[in-house]
This record gives sequence, C-alpha cells and structure tokens, in this order.
Amino acid sequence: MFAGREQNQRVLAQRPQAHAGRDGGGDAGIAVGQDGVDLSGGELDQAVGRLEVHERQLGVSVRGAHRDKRGRKDVLRAGGEGADAQRSELSAGLAHGELGEPGLGQKLLGSCPQHLSGGCGLDAAGAADEQLAPELALEGGHVLRDRGRGVSVRLGRGGEGPEARGSDERPKAQQVQGHTADHSPALRWPTDRCVVFALLVRQAEPMIPEPPVQSFASDNAAGVHPRVMEALVEANVGASTAYGADRWTARAAQRFRELFEENVEVLFTYGGTGANVLGLQCLLAPHQAVICPATAHINMDECGAPERFTGAKLIDIHSADGKLHPDAVRGLLLGAHGEHHVVPRVLSISQPTELGTLYTAREIAALGELARQHELVLHVDGARIANAVAALGCSIRELTVDAGVDVLTFGGTKNGLMYGEAVVFLRPELARHARFVRKQAGQLASKMRFIAVQFDALLRDELWLNNAAHANSMARRLADRVAPLPGIEMPRPPVINSVFATLPPESIAALQDWSFFWTWDPAEHLVRWMTSFATTEEDVQRFGAGLEHALAADAAI
Repeated sequence: MFAGREQNQRVLAQRPQAHAGRDGGGDAGIAVGQDGVDLSGGELDQAVGRLEVHERQLGVSVRGAHRDKRGRKDVLRAGGEGADAQRSELSAGLAHGELGEPGLGQKLLGSCPQHLSGGCGLDAAGAADEQLAPELALEGGHVLRDRGRGVSVRLGRGGEGPEARGSDERPKAQQVQGHTADHSPALRWPTDRCVVFALLVRQAEPMIPEPPVQSFASDNAAGVHPRVMEALVEANVGASTAYGADRWTARAAQRFRELFEENVEVLFTYGGTGANVLGLQCLLAPHQAVICPATAHINMDECGAPERFTGAKLIDIHSADGKLHPDAVRGLLLGAHGEHHVVPRVLSISQPTELGTLYTAREIAALGELARQHELVLHVDGARIANAVAALGCSIRELTVDAGVDVLTFGGTKNGLMYGEAVVFLRPELARHARFVRKQAGQLASKMRFIAVQFDALLRDELWLNNAAHANSMARRLADRVAPLPGIEMPRPPVINSVFATLPPESIAALQDWSFFWTWDPAEHLVRWMTSFATTEEDVQRFGAGLEHALAADAAI
C-alpha cells in the first residue's frame, strides 16, 4: 500500500547472442555485442536487484546472474578487462509490470540517477503503438517514467562526462526489428557512445501523498486558536489573585450570562470528564441513577468516573442513533422503586451525540418536559455544543434554557482552547454546593485566569461559533471528497464535524500508520474522522488523496 510493493519483474530487451562470461551463471536476459547492448525479455524472480558494472568505451562482458547466499537478490555482474575500467553500481527496487505492450502507446519522461559519474539524462518523447524511440541527452540525472502505468527505466553511461561532449551529440536508441517473446519492442543503445548499465522496467506505485498537517483523529488533536493564544499571553503579564478571584474569570462568567441571556452560574474546570462529574455530582445522591444512551461519553469513555465519584448508577439504554428517546425512558420511570432499587434522578444526553447525530430543539424539549413530569433534571454533555448550534442554525438558548435543560457542560478544548471546560448551571439553585464539589473533585484551578481568559476570547465576536461552523464545513468537504471512492461506505452524511465510514479491513492499519485516526467499531470496520477549526482544504485534499492511493493499491493486489 504505502510501502513499496515490489514483485517479479521483466527486463526489456532482445537476445541475439548471450555472453555468459567466464564465470558462467544463469541467463540474465542481457546480451552484449561490440556494436550495442541488447536487452531482452527475461524474468527476475526477486524483489530487489543489484547491478554492478565495469565500464569501458567499447563493449562489456556479462558474467551472468546468480543468487546471493541469503537468497534475497539476483545480482547481475558485468565486467570489462581494461585497467582503466570504471565501476558503477545501482540498487533498484523492482515491482510487477511490463513495458511496451503492442497497442499501448507510451509517453515517457525522465533520465538516470544523479549519483552516477557521467550519468546521462534521458528526455524521451511519446512513441507510436509499436515503437519506442527515446533519445539519450547528455544532461544528467533522472528516472524514465511512463506516467500512465508508473513504469520507470534507469540508464547510465560511462566514458566522457557531459562537460566533454557537446549537447549536439545525442546518440539515439535504435529499435531492433521484431519483438521479444513477451511482445515487448526491443531497444539497442550503441556502446561506443554510451554504456547502458541498467534498464529495469518497473510498475512503480504512484507517489505516496503527503499526510495532512492537521489530524483527523480528533478535534482534541488540534492546537490552540491564535486569538486564544494571544489572550493567554496577555493574561500572563503581571500577577493576579488565585482560584478565580480575578478580572478574567469575572469577565468570562459575564460573557456566558450574555450568551444564554440568563443569570447562569458558571464554574470552570480542566477537562470534559471533570466537568461532567462535577455537574452530575451536584445533582445526585448515591442511591440515585442517571439514565443515558449506551453510547454516551459518560458511559463509554470516562473510565467509570461518574459512578465512582457520584456513587450513583448509570442506566444505559441502547439507541441506534445515539439519542435518548422519551418512549425508551418512560418504562424505567413507572412503578414503585422502593429501597431495593436505585431511583432515577437525571436524564443525561450528549449534544451532538457520539455518533454524530443531533437533537433538534423540539426533541430536547420533549425530554425536558418528561424530566419535569417525574421530578428529574436534564443534563447535557455539550463538549461539542458549538458544532450543534452551528449545524442547527439556532441560538444556544433555544437548545438549552428554552428546552428545559438544567445543567450543561460547555466544551472549549475541542473548539480552539488549550484546555478548559465550563459547567453552566442554567438553574443556579442547583449549584448550591458546586464550589465545594469542584474542590473535592480536584477541578479547582489555582491559576484560574488561564482557563477563564480562553473562554473570554472564545466567546468574543462569536469565535466559538465560527470555529465550529468551519469544522462542520470541513467535514462535509471531506465526505464529498472520499464518498465516491470504491470501498468506502458512509452510514449517514455528516451534520457536524465527524465523518463515519466503513473501509476495507486490509486498508485500515496502513492508513492509520500514515495519518492516524480511530477505529470506531472494529467488527464493522467503521472508522471516525474528525475535523476542527484548524482543518484546511489542503488537509482534506491530502487525506482524500491518501485514501484514494491506499484503496487503489489494495484493489490492485
């Protein structure tokens, strides 16, 4: 796939008189005469060839091909008798392929390796179906390639270097009448003008695309937005009172009140798990329970932290779309629970869900109404709440305050912050003990200003929303780029900044080595790609090109 897949090879030539040489050896598919070097169709059955050549002005002798002691290489040795013979060597990777099939019509471009003394360039024009007429130029250093098939030919010359020979002296390859046994047209290069030391026909894989600069593994992998970084630098000037008694924390809290158009209580934490634990612990007693979807982050990705620190139980409900639906919840709320059972207290949802789906404002309101009917509270894990707001085109108040949400985790780390989340109590009375809980949970930052100032910058001039809208748009571009590729299936089009797709299982590991991403469901070969505020169109194109390359390479096997 991304490593060179080098298989058996054909050497292009014709074979009028084979010179086995003094050492004998097997047939290497190369014959040498005084007036030229003829190469004919022959098989090299090893993946890597090494060619050692002693050059002189007129002719060379081939000593034959043999296998080295480890059996890993076919070595072709050709030697000259003169004391002034020059020595060059070339190691070439070989891969499956043929050059010069009848009716193919070649277009060639290239020259020979730079490191060879007196290496002569090859500037070959296209040829007719059954003719190849590349021209040897004395301009040094390339590899001949057939762009359409990935064929490469490597040539070299001995004798005088390009400085000693005028550019008007351009010896031409001669086509030998007829074709080889495998129907490849044969070529002859005159040895009195240029010693050919290698002509290897290679079905080369397309060039491996450069991996994207930004990662598609997670929006957590992105760096810090420049405006947020500037704010951090500014807050680093001088000293300030610790534990949130500073102007940056007060200003950030005020921005949240303006955003929600409500007198909300805001507590800043280091990360998302800490924020969820803090929010839930303020709502629960140990004999109570949280009802959530089975795929919820609090259920799957927080190492049991909510249950450990709250002492309460999580009751998870299977949901194909990752959402909590009222009808699925009602059955858990009926009947007397008594002292033998935990008592449901919290409905917890993620907006958007871990599967990349969205609740509408109406769906959240239905859960809010159900919670009020049964004296429950509604908690929202909003690690990507900005992406949901940007995708739905509504206000954050419509999705929270107006829909009956009681407590919200407002994400920052996935949306341009270095670190930091905010627990927003939309009903301030629920935060009576929140500051004590935060301290006990290890989420009270001494230098709180460095979290708060990031939110201050994020909520200024709708940066939080613009970042999320950009991430969402990059996910759509990525989906459009890769959806047509054979072997890729998408269960649903992206609505936020996540793209889910199934891949051929044999492609996944090598792609992850090239540019890492997470496998979401190994059994289904389902992967997830995440975009962020930092994702560029070039990143999308590079990632798409890498997928295309890998899938095409695997399909060719």
